[in-house]
Order: sequence, then structure tokens, then C-alpha cells
Amino acid sequence: MEHTSGGQIMNEKLKPCPMCNHDDVFISIRSDSYTRYNPKKYYCVQCAKCGCRSLECDNKAQAVFDWNKIKRSEDKKRQDTISNFAKNYIKSCPFCGYEARVAESEGSFYVVCNHCGSRTIECVSFIDAINIWNTRQGG
Repeated sequence: MEHTSGGQIMNEKLKPCPMCNHDDVFISIRSDSYTRYNPKKYYCVQCAKCGCRSLECDNKAQAVFDWNKIKRSEDKKRQDTISNFAKNYIKSCPFCGYEARVAESEGSFYVVCNHCGSRTIECVSFIDAINIWNTRQGG
């Protein structure tokens, strides 16, 4: 992982986490495990506090761009309401057993595992995303 001091990477400042508003965010690099020789690298921005992360991208610049365009809620009370509701109803990840959380991207909601990154499709409401997550089966 490439940690950014003060959230600065490639002349573009990383915005704080859209879920917890923490500013300790970093670039995470993951390798494609399917390719034995010359594995492909993927980049995403991740929050050090809550684990929220962007989608995986082919390069750092795109990861930073995607992270910065995630909608940040101006209404802290609304965001807290969603988080508190989700904590009481979201089941653990069916694949790794860790906690999951609701994330929001451009007006859509999805549930994502804080550990392995498994996630639902994007839904119109966070309730729909939670229902889809809670009916998944691990494999």
C-alpha cells in the first residue's frame, strides 16, 4: 500500500472519506491473482479509519478521480441515521465473515465488506442494498 502524507498524490488532493469524514486516506494497490506471470495491478483509495474504499482502477490518477467524485453528504444527521440503521441490520460477510457497511455513490447505495471488498449491486435505497446483502450466500 502506498500511504499518502496529508492526502496528497499526483498534484490532486484526496478528499476526506465520504462515510466517516476522516482525512487519513491512502492509495491501495492490489494484484490480479488469476495471472501468475506479470499480474495486473489495480488501485483504489481507502480510508484508514472505516475501511471505505473506491472501486478498483487501472491507474492511480483514475482511483483518485473516482474517490474525489464520490458524493459527500452535507447532512451529517442523514448519514448517521443510515449508518446506525445499517449497524443493526447488516449481516456479516457471507464470504469472509467480517463486518459490512452501507456506502453511497452518486445517489445509489450498496453494501460492501470492510475486509474482502465483496459488495452488492448499486440500489436506489439503502434498505434494498441491505436486503440484497442479507440474502447472499457465500461460496
